[in-house]
Amino acid sequence: IIRYGETVEFTCQPGFYRKSNNCMKIVCKNEHLEYPECERREFCEYPQIENGNLYYENHNTREYIQANFPMPQGGVIYYKCLNGTKTEEGACIGLTECRGEGWSPPPKCIGIVKIMKHGISIYQLP
Repeated sequence: IIRYGETVEFTCQPGFYRKSNNCMKIVCKNEHLEYPECERREFCEYPQIENGNLYYENHNTREYIQANFPMPQGGVIYYKCLNGTKTEEGACIGLTECRGEGWSPPPKCIGIVKIMKHGISIYQLP
């Protein structure tokens, strides 16, 4: 029984997290209480990207980036390909999202093949 004026604090079970930014404490002030909701969430670990690094436009230090992990499902990160490599889409910077099965699409930097044709350098993905 919760009495008028009492404060009740809620916690989510392990593996469950607040569904929204609702406060986990409520005060009984009237007949209706809005209970906070918890939901199960999967997390993604810091990805290892061969020939690439995670990229934050304003904070590109490894310590800052690693502080954001493990990242909850739905989180999005950018990664930057290095040493002349590109994403599978052919870009220098890629985007990936944490989903239940892991990073999607998987962050990947692949090599570029340089072909000389009539004195012109043509770059293509392998």
